[in-house]
Amino acid sequence: MMKTIFKAAAIAATLCVAAADGAGAAQTSIGTVSVPSGYSITGWSDDTFITTSECPGKDPSYAPLVLYFLGNEGMLDVPDLTADANKTLRGQVDNLGKRLGQLCVRMITIVGNSHYLTGVSSTATPEGRLSFGAQNVHDVIDKILNFYKRTDKTLPRYAYLGGSAGALFGAKMIDIYPLVDTDPVLANLARALLVAGPAGGNAYESCTHSTQGSLVRQVSSSLFDKRCDGVTQPANSNHLTTPWANEAIMSDKTTNVAYFVNKTDNFNKFVNSGRPINIAVGTADDIFGPSSSTVWTGPQYITAFLKSVNLATDLTTSCTTPAYNAALGSEKCSYFPLNGATHSNIWDQTNPNFMFGLCQLIAYTRYPNPYWTQATRDAKCTTP
Repeated sequence: MMKTIFKAAAIAATLCVAAADGAGAAQTSIGTVSVPSGYSITGWSDDTFITTSECPGKDPSYAPLVLYFLGNEGMLDVPDLTADANKTLRGQVDNLGKRLGQLCVRMITIVGNSHYLTGVSSTATPEGRLSFGAQNVHDVIDKILNFYKRTDKTLPRYAYLGGSAGALFGAKMIDIYPLVDTDPVLANLARALLVAGPAGGNAYESCTHSTQGSLVRQVSSSLFDKRCDGVTQPANSNHLTTPWANEAIMSDKTTNVAYFVNKTDNFNKFVNSGRPINIAVGTADDIFGPSSSTVWTGPQYITAFLKSVNLATDLTTSCTTPAYNAALGSEKCSYFPLNGATHSNIWDQTNPNFMFGLCQLIAYTRYPNPYWTQATRDAKCTTP
């Protein structure tokens, strides 16, 4: 059922990076990684792009990682990233991977063999569902870090890069896992880059700010086990096919409709530990529907998210657009809106240099030290 519902939103919700030719495979499969719930992924690594001479001790095992989690269900119709059907996505990934490789940063694209919520209980609350998906992501990352143990047997540092659903589950991972040395996943997470997401507030609030046919309404039943019908639209109006008879309607009386519970204030602890969270969203993001006075725009749903996780005001300053300078990574600046960008084109025609900006942010906090100079970042983050 989930596959059918998400199908119409595949292009919009799957992370769309600037268009590229996509010629050549240039991706190495690290194999299948599975966790007890049944969630399973295949990682595709940009090994061929690593400039070994730029690695500490010229040892590529010391390359930090960027783990890129797709939007939508995290899956592809053809799971082999090197397949011709994925030429465009592969070209997009290669475009960023080549820039990062020159800085001895290994980019890994996570392609799901099953969806993020594999194994979740049908009776879980909205928050419980997000937490379960975040646990799946967390446990897969743990195995990837162990796969890439360095020569000295330490685990690599990494940046989390997620788009749309990938951003949602990455944010939830930070929300539910405290920063403790006994958890290598959070201990080694140095930066979170969240693009075109995550939605904030709660499921009922999202329903009230979405329109008929919007992505939020399309996925409500499968993601939250409730439909938006009856909130602001006539009953059964959000379905692409015949409605299911046993669905409940989302309401303010629904048990625990929150996305983020903020029990531990983990977002502030994460940022205050010196680990930046950078959130990008288009000012014309249409995930909640066409722009109108009753629909959340990109900045509005990010504001709801920031409020729901109680991030301190000085850490949520709206950054200048376009904000490509790597200084963004060092300032207390979490969120930058991209003028005119929608949910699906935030990475391409509206903002053709966005990957350059991502490369800058990642290069600024490359691990281990020293940091690259601004001139080096500028040179190596320019399209190869």
